Amino acid sequence: MIIVITNTSHLAFALLLQLVINVDSRDRVFLLWFHKNGADEMSYNGFTNHPTWLVHLWLTNDCHDYAYWVGEAGEVAIASEASQYLTAQEEAQRQFAVVLEEGVSEMVLQDHERCSLTSDLLQSVLEEVNWCELAELFIEETCYFQDDSAGTLKTHFLG
Repeated sequence: MIIVITNTSHLAFALLLQLVINVDSRDRVFLLWFHKNGADEMSYNGFTNHPTWLVHLWLTNDCHDYAYWVGEAGEVAIASEASQYLTAQEEAQRQFAVVLEEGVSEMVLQDHERCSLTSDLLQSVLEEVNWCELAELFIEETCYFQDDSAGTLKTHFLG
């Protein structure tokens, strides 16, 4: 039996360890524990991972691409409204993460056959991208959310 634990507290780890100790001694147990202590650990240049950093680099490195994605983020943010569970800003980030994933995936995969080694490899890397992290960055860079005197949340586009 192999147990992999990530980002757990020491208490949760201790409880799991107690469960493992109670396992029948004839069973071999391999316990792997990865604990993320800080923002720099298990990250790449301040991003979740290399694919996330790489997508951010390509989306922000060219002024035309950057302007396009800033505009898209602004449109999503202005159209978003708070829901029962999310603020307007969180809803904008959620919606823009979907827009980013669909747009970048389409852009990257458009020149490749849908059933090929290349497209499968590209798709597997795109699945590693933290789209929510990128959406949060774009929304925070391009908009700010402010309550007016009536308690209504207004979105201001900075782009």
